[in-house]
Amino acid sequence: MRATDSRTLVMREVFVPAEHEWIPAGAFDQAAQRWPYFYMTLSFSYLGLMRAIMDDTAEYLIGNGGPTARRNHPIKQQGWAQMQLIYERAQSLCYRVLGEAGVDPSPAAVRRAWASMVTTMDGAPELASLAMRVCGGRSLLRPSPLERYYRDARCGATMLPWSVEVCLERLGRADLFDDATASPS
Repeated sequence: MRATDSRTLVMREVFVPAEHEWIPAGAFDQAAQRWPYFYMTLSFSYLGLMRAIMDDTAEYLIGNGGPTARRNHPIKQQGWAQMQLIYERAQSLCYRVLGEAGVDPSPAAVRRAWASMVTTMDGAPELASLAMRVCGGRSLLRPSPLERYYRDARCGATMLPWSVEVCLERLGRADLFDDATASPS
Protein backbone atom coordinates (compact mmCIF):
# COMPACT_ATOMS: atom_id res chain seq x y z
CA MET A 1 0.00 0.00 0.00
CA ARG A 2 2.94 2.37 0.42
CA ALA A 3 3.40 2.91 -3.30
CA THR A 4 -0.23 3.52 -4.17
CA ASP A 5 -1.83 6.90 -4.58
CA SER A 6 -5.56 7.47 -4.77
CA ARG A 7 -5.63 10.96 -6.19
CA THR A 8 -8.12 11.51 -8.97
CA LEU A 9 -6.59 11.56 -12.42
CA VAL A 10 -8.55 13.69 -14.88
CA MET A 11 -7.89 13.31 -18.58
CA ARG A 12 -9.39 15.59 -21.21
CA GLU A 13 -9.47 15.07 -24.95
CA VAL A 14 -7.69 11.73 -24.74
CA PHE A 15 -7.78 9.25 -27.59
CA VAL A 16 -6.68 5.64 -27.31
CA PRO A 17 -6.34 3.78 -30.62
CA ALA A 18 -8.21 0.46 -30.71
CA GLU A 19 -4.95 -1.49 -31.04
CA HIS A 20 -3.80 -0.09 -27.67
CA GLU A 21 -6.89 -1.15 -25.74
CA TRP A 22 -6.09 -4.18 -23.67
CA ILE A 23 -9.55 -4.82 -22.20
CA PRO A 24 -12.45 -4.83 -24.66
CA ALA A 25 -15.29 -2.44 -23.87
CA GLY A 26 -17.58 -3.90 -21.20
CA ALA A 27 -15.28 -6.84 -20.42
CA PHE A 28 -14.18 -5.52 -17.02
CA ASP A 29 -17.76 -5.01 -15.81
CA GLN A 30 -18.77 -8.46 -17.03
CA ALA A 31 -15.74 -10.09 -15.40
CA ALA A 32 -16.37 -8.31 -12.12
CA GLN A 33 -20.03 -9.34 -12.15
CA ARG A 34 -19.37 -12.97 -13.00
CA TRP A 35 -16.20 -13.25 -10.86
CA PRO A 36 -16.76 -10.93 -7.87
CA TYR A 37 -13.77 -12.51 -6.10
CA PHE A 38 -11.73 -10.06 -8.15
CA TYR A 39 -12.55 -7.46 -5.48
CA MET A 40 -11.00 -9.61 -2.74
CA THR A 41 -7.45 -9.08 -3.99
CA LEU A 42 -6.67 -6.48 -1.33
CA SER A 43 -7.67 -8.85 1.45
CA PHE A 44 -4.83 -11.21 0.51
CA SER A 45 -2.33 -8.40 1.02
CA TYR A 46 -3.84 -7.70 4.41
CA LEU A 47 -3.79 -11.36 5.35
CA GLY A 48 -0.05 -11.25 4.59
CA LEU A 49 0.27 -8.10 6.68
CA MET A 50 -1.48 -9.93 9.53
CA ARG A 51 1.05 -12.78 9.20
CA ALA A 52 3.92 -10.26 9.43
CA ILE A 53 2.38 -8.78 12.58
CA MET A 54 2.15 -12.26 14.09
CA ASP A 55 5.76 -13.06 13.16
CA ASP A 56 7.17 -9.83 14.62
CA THR A 57 5.16 -10.21 17.80
CA ALA A 58 6.36 -13.81 18.22
CA GLU A 59 9.97 -12.66 17.77
CA TYR A 60 9.46 -10.04 20.47
CA LEU A 61 7.86 -12.50 22.91
CA ILE A 62 10.55 -15.13 22.32
CA GLY A 63 13.23 -12.50 22.95
CA ASN A 64 14.85 -12.28 19.52
CA GLY A 65 16.15 -8.77 18.96
CA GLY A 66 15.58 -7.70 22.54
CA PRO A 67 17.14 -8.01 25.95
CA THR A 68 14.91 -10.79 27.32
CA ALA A 69 12.07 -13.10 26.43
CA ARG A 70 8.62 -12.06 27.59
CA ARG A 71 6.74 -15.24 26.74
CA ASN A 72 6.40 -16.29 30.41
CA HIS A 73 4.18 -13.33 31.30
CA PRO A 74 0.50 -14.45 31.53
CA ILE A 75 -0.85 -11.14 30.19
CA LYS A 76 1.45 -11.41 27.14
CA GLN A 77 0.32 -15.01 26.63
CA GLN A 78 -3.32 -13.97 26.73
CA GLY A 79 -2.69 -11.21 24.18
CA TRP A 80 -0.85 -13.69 21.96
CA ALA A 81 -3.78 -16.11 22.20
CA GLN A 82 -6.21 -13.36 21.16
CA MET A 83 -3.95 -12.50 18.23
CA GLN A 84 -3.93 -16.11 17.09
CA LEU A 85 -7.73 -16.21 17.13
CA ILE A 86 -8.04 -13.04 15.05
CA TYR A 87 -5.58 -14.32 12.49
CA GLU A 88 -7.00 -17.84 12.31
CA ARG A 89 -10.55 -16.56 11.77
CA ALA A 90 -9.47 -14.31 8.92
CA GLN A 91 -7.28 -16.93 7.28
CA SER A 92 -9.84 -19.73 7.61
CA LEU A 93 -12.68 -17.73 6.10
CA CYS A 94 -10.45 -16.44 3.30
CA TYR A 95 -9.26 -19.95 2.44
CA ARG A 96 -12.83 -21.25 2.50
CA VAL A 97 -13.90 -18.56 0.05
CA LEU A 98 -10.91 -19.32 -2.19
CA GLY A 99 -11.74 -23.01 -2.09
CA GLU A 100 -15.24 -22.44 -3.42
CA ALA A 101 -14.44 -19.57 -5.81
CA GLY A 102 -15.86 -19.96 -9.27
CA VAL A 103 -17.60 -18.16 -12.10
CA ASP A 104 -21.17 -17.02 -11.38
CA PRO A 105 -21.10 -17.78 -7.63
CA SER A 106 -24.24 -18.33 -5.59
CA PRO A 107 -25.55 -15.51 -3.39
CA ALA A 108 -24.35 -17.43 -0.31
CA ALA A 109 -20.82 -17.66 -1.75
CA VAL A 110 -20.78 -13.92 -2.45
CA ARG A 111 -21.96 -13.24 1.11
CA ARG A 112 -19.05 -15.32 2.43
CA ALA A 113 -16.68 -13.29 0.24
CA TRP A 114 -18.05 -10.08 1.76
CA ALA A 115 -17.73 -11.59 5.24
CA SER A 116 -14.15 -12.57 4.49
CA MET A 117 -13.32 -9.04 3.40
CA VAL A 118 -14.76 -7.56 6.60
CA THR A 119 -13.05 -10.16 8.78
CA THR A 120 -9.66 -9.47 7.20
CA MET A 121 -9.93 -5.71 6.81
CA ASP A 122 -11.24 -5.20 10.35
CA GLY A 123 -8.94 -7.89 11.71
CA ALA A 124 -5.69 -6.35 10.45
CA PRO A 125 -5.87 -3.10 12.45
CA GLU A 126 -7.31 -4.96 15.45
CA LEU A 127 -4.40 -7.40 15.30
CA ALA A 128 -1.85 -4.59 14.91
CA SER A 129 -3.34 -2.70 17.84
CA LEU A 130 -3.26 -5.79 20.02
CA ALA A 131 0.34 -6.51 18.97
CA MET A 132 1.32 -3.01 20.05
CA ARG A 133 -0.29 -3.60 23.44
CA VAL A 134 1.46 -6.97 23.80
CA CYS A 135 4.84 -5.58 22.75
CA GLY A 136 4.59 -2.36 24.73
CA GLY A 137 5.69 1.23 24.24
CA ARG A 138 8.64 0.65 21.94
CA SER A 139 6.29 -0.70 19.28
CA LEU A 140 4.75 2.78 19.00
CA LEU A 141 8.01 4.36 17.83
CA ARG A 142 8.72 5.05 14.14
CA PRO A 143 11.51 2.53 13.60
CA SER A 144 9.25 -0.27 14.83
CA PRO A 145 7.75 -2.44 12.10
CA LEU A 146 4.61 -2.80 14.24
CA GLU A 147 4.04 0.95 14.11
CA ARG A 148 4.29 0.86 10.32
CA TYR A 149 2.06 -2.23 10.12
CA TYR A 150 -0.56 -0.46 12.23
CA ARG A 151 -0.66 2.51 9.84
CA ASP A 152 -0.79 0.21 6.81
CA ALA A 153 -3.55 -1.90 8.36
CA ARG A 154 -5.76 1.16 8.86
CA CYS A 155 -5.89 1.79 5.09
CA GLY A 156 -7.59 -1.42 3.99
CA ALA A 157 -11.01 -0.85 5.44
CA THR A 158 -11.55 2.22 3.28
CA MET A 159 -10.66 0.75 -0.10
CA LEU A 160 -13.54 0.72 -2.54
CA PRO A 161 -15.38 -0.93 -4.14
CA TRP A 162 -15.53 -3.55 -1.38
CA SER A 163 -14.76 -1.37 1.64
CA VAL A 164 -15.79 -2.61 5.07
CA GLU A 165 -18.81 -0.28 4.99
CA VAL A 166 -19.94 -1.50 1.57
CA CYS A 167 -19.55 -5.16 2.53
CA LEU A 168 -21.38 -4.62 5.84
CA GLU A 169 -24.20 -2.82 4.05
CA ARG A 170 -24.57 -5.69 1.59
CA LEU A 171 -24.36 -8.31 4.33
CA GLY A 172 -26.99 -6.41 6.30
CA ARG A 173 -29.40 -6.48 3.36
CA ALA A 174 -28.70 -10.06 2.35
CA ASP A 175 -31.65 -12.42 2.79
CA LEU A 176 -33.83 -9.58 4.06
CA PHE A 177 -34.95 -8.49 0.57
CA ASP A 178 -35.56 -10.50 -2.59
CA ASP A 179 -32.89 -8.57 -4.49
CA ALA A 180 -30.42 -8.26 -1.60
CA THR A 181 -27.49 -9.66 -3.54
CA ALA A 182 -28.49 -8.21 -6.90
CA SER A 183 -26.68 -4.92 -6.22
CA PRO A 184 -23.66 -4.22 -8.42
CA SER A 185 -20.29 -5.32 -7.11
